[in-house]
Amino acid sequence: MTFATQLTVLRMALAIAVVGALFLPGWPARAWALAGFAAAVVTDWLDGFLARRWKQTSAAGALLDPIADKILVLGLFAAFAILRVIPAWMVGVILFRELLITGLRLVLAARGIVISAAKEGKHKTIAQMTAIAIILVVLVAKEAAVPDGLPDVIERAAAAVVLAAMWVALALTVLSGAAFLRVNRTSLGGLGRGAAGPPGAHPGGDLTDRLAWLAATGCGLGRLPWAPGSWGSAGGLALAASAAWAVAPPWMLLGLAVALPGCVAACTRAERRAGVTDPGAVVLDEIWAMAVIVAAQPWVLGAWWSLAAAFLTFRVFDVVKPFPLKRMAAWPAGLGIVADDAGAAAYSCLILWLLHHFVA
Repeated sequence: MTFATQLTVLRMALAIAVVGALFLPGWPARAWALAGFAAAVVTDWLDGFLARRWKQTSAAGALLDPIADKILVLGLFAAFAILRVIPAWMVGVILFRELLITGLRLVLAARGIVISAAKEGKHKTIAQMTAIAIILVVLVAKEAAVPDGLPDVIERAAAAVVLAAMWVALALTVLSGAAFLRVNRTSLGGLGRGAAGPPGAHPGGDLTDRLAWLAATGCGLGRLPWAPGSWGSAGGLALAASAAWAVAPPWMLLGLAVALPGCVAACTRAERRAGVTDPGAVVLDEIWAMAVIVAAQPWVLGAWWSLAAAFLTFRVFDVVKPFPLKRMAAWPAGLGIVADDAGAAAYSCLILWLLHHFVA
């Protein structure tokens, strides 16, 4: 592993630590989050500079660099939404755009089409990083002013600046996504053609098959290295936490119930096109199940440890598959793919309910 790639891995670790620090009390934790974010931004520039300067570009670095960026940016925006600093619907739009474009990039890369970052995407990244920096500074200032708090005038001004920065970031995020689709419409139009690849690879087939594959892989989350199920679960947790801002838990559960047949159908089509049973890249079942956990146990959004408990309990039950999850996983096609995750979600909800009523 080259030094530049090591810096990228360090940025991924920093991103996780920064997000975790936001859920700790006191201004030192917020200040550490701001410092960690600044360090992550520096490593983002430094790893690319060193890779070009020392001619150490590698396939691993090219893959890990955008993943590290997504963990940092999307993780922080999701945390801000959970802390009710910014509107969750804005985070939802940004999350959808990032996962969609990243998924399309991965699909095109699987066909040998590599698309370089455009200027619109770079402007979007700068706007997102600026908005995050502003929000972190405001959070540090608010915590440092406890218990008296900031003066009303400064508090209102800070809220206005944060909202303005988010609107700029949101606008550039949407515009850059639209520009990507417009510029690459010829390449994207070819996704409806082509023969199927080897088992587990990106499938061929018609456009419906490819859209089903895109949905089933969580817009590319399932094609990330190292435990795709965990990536899908984390994406589902972030998506559900963002949606919880605007949608009441009963309505979210109703929406997830309505979406269940579509999830099963997408997983069925993806499995058939991949040519293997329950392909590892299919993570729509994890995304759906984590959303069910958040909707059924909304109290988990109140603290970092409860979020971690929701994630870890689901992953443990999904991997271990206690009775009757193994039998459910053997059900045919997409039904089996989704059913065992639904069972793991039920076990997780039971443990979380016990934690909430007898421990927390």
